[in-house]
Amino acid sequence: MRDKDISFPFRIKRLYFPLLVICLIFAISSVSFANIDEAQVQIDEIKKTLKQTEKLTKKGNFTESEKILRGLLERFPQNTKVKISLAYVLMKQRKLFEAYKISFDVCTLEPKNSYAYAVLGMTILNAGNFKEAEFALNHSLNINRRESLAWAGLGFLDFYENRIFDSLGAMRNAVNLDSDEPDFVFALAQISARAEKYKES
Repeated sequence: MRDKDISFPFRIKRLYFPLLVICLIFAISSVSFANIDEAQVQIDEIKKTLKQTEKLTKKGNFTESEKILRGLLERFPQNTKVKISLAYVLMKQRKLFEAYKISFDVCTLEPKNSYAYAVLGMTILNAGNFKEAEFALNHSLNINRRESLAWAGLGFLDFYENRIFDSLGAMRNAVNLDSDEPDFVFALAQISARAEKYKES
């Protein structure tokens, strides 16, 4: 009788142990899937908001775009896409010191981020430092030859230094890669006129 009393709980434990393991696995999986779902929601929200601010920026509504991006950055302070988007908008408003700091920090964190180097180069160019701007813009293109902002930056740089036909070629590349960017199209028209290509202008 004593043997049965002792063995009975152990038989129960053997019976319920696999069930306990299954429940444990299910609980861990549920937490993992919940975390994955939450992360995906955040990614989707960031992507949607960045598209919204990009449209605002192209329309010239920099103040509203900056406001939205700063709010987004408060919520996701480590997201480099949000950071560099804000740096670009600040650069467009000639808030160059903050744009430089943010873009430089992103370049340091992500040395293969071609867009970050393009924004950095454009910021330095707007500050009037042509040599360092050229280095950053060329570095951007070394990472990614299809970085339209870097081509535009080189186009502006060549234009400022009176290399008109080099400028024309670079700006054509920028427009070919991103024909929806009004600044590139307008700059190409100006440079074409300067190169006496009035029909293209």
